[in-house]
Amino acid sequence: MKEYYREKGIEYPETAEDVSRLREESRRVSSDLVERKSPRINQSAEQQTPEPAEATKQNMQSTSASIDGTAEEGVENVVAEQGTDQPDYSDAEPPEVIDIAFVPSEAFPGDSVTILVQAVDNLSGVASIYGVIHSPSKKATLSFSCPLLEDDGKFSGVIKIPEHAEEGQWLLSSLRLADAVNNSKNYSQNARLLRNSFLTVVNSDSDTLSPELRAVTVDPREPEGGDKVNITIQAVDEKSGVARVYGVYASPSANARLSFSCMYDVQSGLFNGSFTIPEDAQSGVWRIEYIRLEDEAKNSVLCYEKDFSSLFHNAEIQVYTRNSDGAPPALARVSVYPFSVAYKEEVEIAVQARDDVSGIASVTGRLKSPSGIAHIPFVCNFNSDRNEYTARIIIQMNTEVGTWRVDNILVIDNARNQHNYIYQTEPVVEQATFEVVGE
Repeated sequence: MKEYYREKGIEYPETAEDVSRLREESRRVSSDLVERKSPRINQSAEQQTPEPAEATKQNMQSTSASIDGTAEEGVENVVAEQGTDQPDYSDAEPPEVIDIAFVPSEAFPGDSVTILVQAVDNLSGVASIYGVIHSPSKKATLSFSCPLLEDDGKFSGVIKIPEHAEEGQWLLSSLRLADAVNNSKNYSQNARLLRNSFLTVVNSDSDTLSPELRAVTVDPREPEGGDKVNITIQAVDEKSGVARVYGVYASPSANARLSFSCMYDVQSGLFNGSFTIPEDAQSGVWRIEYIRLEDEAKNSVLCYEKDFSSLFHNAEIQVYTRNSDGAPPALARVSVYPFSVAYKEEVEIAVQARDDVSGIASVTGRLKSPSGIAHIPFVCNFNSDRNEYTARIIIQMNTEVGTWRVDNILVIDNARNQHNYIYQTEPVVEQATFEVVGE
């Protein structure tokens, strides 16, 4: 990232004073962009832009240092698990946000809005920026990413304001940044920068009501392994219309889950979907865990059994299979080789697991850095010669040096039973560590 800034002739902030000064410059630039890109918004309206509503304060279990060096609510706190002394080439710090701006800062339903995020990273460079904004009532959300790095050093992304979007101030509810070696930082809605970053939707025929679930039916009610189950859902939304319907069924033991999504049928006015019962699924009563409805204005609602007991009761299915599998796979061993690895070298994760009924479908997991700030996901493939599941990862330049560990192993069988084995409670995972020695 520093090299990029030098190539573009842009000053890279090295100190807290640099950060504060660049933040002010960024706000002036953002204001200029708003004036140039918002011809429909008159000057008086800009001058009278209201202050953002104060975000609801939650009791935070931990706080973290802000980019000004002071403790700030709403920033994920990660306590280093090892000493913080690092060589110059080792990146153990996540990216930092300097400024956020919406261009234009006021928009109409149907408009496209650019999100500008100025962020820096101490060594490896910012790799990804993701965020979510929510409506004034918090019933609707819009997610975004900022993949483009502009000439002015800002990352940009675009969101489209839905028709019937709720009028008022849409606030940033979360922002996640990661660098090129997977160090990440999460900002919640209580972070000061997010509280002061908002988009105003104007002149909207607002839809502030979430869709309503009316009925759920399934056929057949007593499926066997391999059968397709059809699900029909009646849902209504009085203004913008229902856009998405999906949900999850859970097995009797709750170790397995089957998801479904539904498409709108114009003739019947209903939403139809289907899912297939695995051959060795657990026998017994499978129940809907939840159904999620979302309308065209992005208002959504999660419908749970406790609130829709009668509707969900009518959608229970009695599953029968010859080889009923209700238990998740067992984890036998996790190993890492070599025990010490340098940059650009490969590390192998080997997993031995077994499932005596339906068989293993997938093995995935992630690695955790010495500081706990970085995580590297991996997917294992079955090695028939060794009768184990293996994944290979190349350690990138600037990766944090020190003792890395396998953080968790998620194993899923063909009956969809799953278990997430984590190092804090599983000795076979806890001992799976290796050293990154750097250059």
